[in-house]
Amino acid sequence: MTGRVHEGQGRGAWHARPQQWRSAALAFGGGVAAGLAQAPLHAPLLLLAGLLALLFALARARAGHEAALLAFLAGFGHFLAALEWIRIPFTFEPGLGVLAGPLGVLAWVAMAAGLGLFWAVPVGLLWRFLPRPGPVALAAALALGEFLRGHVLGGFPWALPAYALTETPFAQLAALIGPYGLTAVLLIFAAALLRLRLRGGGLAFAAAQAALLVAAWLWGADRAARIGAGAPPGPVIRLVQPAAPQDEKWDPLRVPVFLERMLKATAAPPAAGAAPALVIWPETAIAPLLGRSGAILEAMTAALPQGAELVFGVRRREGRRLYNTMAVMGADGSIRALYDKRRLVPFGEYVPFGDLLGVFGIRGLAAEDGAGFSPGARTGPLRLAVGSAVPLICYEAIFPSEVRRHAGRARFVLQITNDAWFGTRSGPFQHLDQIRFRAIESGLPVVRVANTGVSAVIDAAGRLRAGLPLGRNGFLDAALPAALVPPPYARVGDWPVPLLLLALPVVIAFRRRRQAIAPQGKSR
Repeated sequence: MTGRVHEGQGRGAWHARPQQWRSAALAFGGGVAAGLAQAPLHAPLLLLAGLLALLFALARARAGHEAALLAFLAGFGHFLAALEWIRIPFTFEPGLGVLAGPLGVLAWVAMAAGLGLFWAVPVGLLWRFLPRPGPVALAAALALGEFLRGHVLGGFPWALPAYALTETPFAQLAALIGPYGLTAVLLIFAAALLRLRLRGGGLAFAAAQAALLVAAWLWGADRAARIGAGAPPGPVIRLVQPAAPQDEKWDPLRVPVFLERMLKATAAPPAAGAAPALVIWPETAIAPLLGRSGAILEAMTAALPQGAELVFGVRRREGRRLYNTMAVMGADGSIRALYDKRRLVPFGEYVPFGDLLGVFGIRGLAAEDGAGFSPGARTGPLRLAVGSAVPLICYEAIFPSEVRRHAGRARFVLQITNDAWFGTRSGPFQHLDQIRFRAIESGLPVVRVANTGVSAVIDAAGRLRAGLPLGRNGFLDAALPAALVPPPYARVGDWPVPLLLLALPVVIAFRRRRQAIAPQGKSR
């Protein structure tokens, strides 16, 4: 008898192995599909298919450690597909030599693996609290993981699943619940579809799902159509895009060429309509430090249209500290305001313990010394003649809170950036999608000026009203779109999302307990 039991267990374990491999492949493939759905593809159906596949794989798990591993594989696949641009900045670091390529790939894979833990850990903990959770509880755990990814250790909320909806009316829901809330809704909707397929739910449940989907689409389309309709044109703003490739940007022979491009674009007469009241250059537009740019600042002043202000990116030093700065120049050439970048890119603009590691040649990719850049202290909108602006420099645009906290006091959002670091395939377009979400969430139009593109004027519905394509040298004059009253998300913020996601498994566990007790009560 004992021999037969062991034989049966052996066969069971043998037959379970192919199923585990299939689940692993399904989870990883679902994550990859969800990652590929991000820009530039903008493929919401591919996103939905990926979420269904990974949730199906998780729902088949037979133990907590297995579910956590599957969630890790799904997250690893998602971030591997979405963040392929992570390796590109290493190719612009001449000091790395032949190691640039391998180190870039290593950083890409390590980043994907590290971010995959934000999917694995909540799923593993869920199993401890709620054994054999269903698709809805698993979706809540993944959504909570995405929220934590945006906040823990400074946060890195790039490639949230919600961003795959940028080109659809569903994106307007971000005005109500923000990107984390929309990500949660996406995951729970996919889980409800999967539950309908696995357990059945009747015609009424299927009809309710379809009705909610149609209602959300129609509401989003109507909201977008009403934004800006009949609003008077705002002041004219000129966006200057020099298209300086990253491998040439700091070349002493090419620096004067890019400066001349920006000066000519600034001085050019308007193509039509009024002259610009504000001219904007991109991040680190001029090569010398601000304190050593006297002759260049004089040339910039001479090129300005009469009465116009100029916003430009520049590095500046204050004592031993180096800052990545947005400077405001008045028509008289005076520097009227400075904004120093507050959120720095880890291992890009600064390295933890940089002074020590700099001795060994380890420094941020965009930094000149071991310490790298220092974070700025100023908060609050910049006061400009055309209206107050929420200032963002590059990486800061990926954080909803950077805009939300100032939405009620600003006329528009102003982002300057150098997306040449991100290559030409996915990075610049994913970065653009995130600032489009900031417009929807805050109810504020966005003016975005990028070194190599995409520079754009974006209305409060997140739509591109005017833009300069990636890689094109030139300028664009466009009227500033109207601002809205801050929508619900701008007033409430993110706090309801984690509370609801934490409450959902508790409710499910309570229902399970009641259902388990009910038959006992009847039998008595």
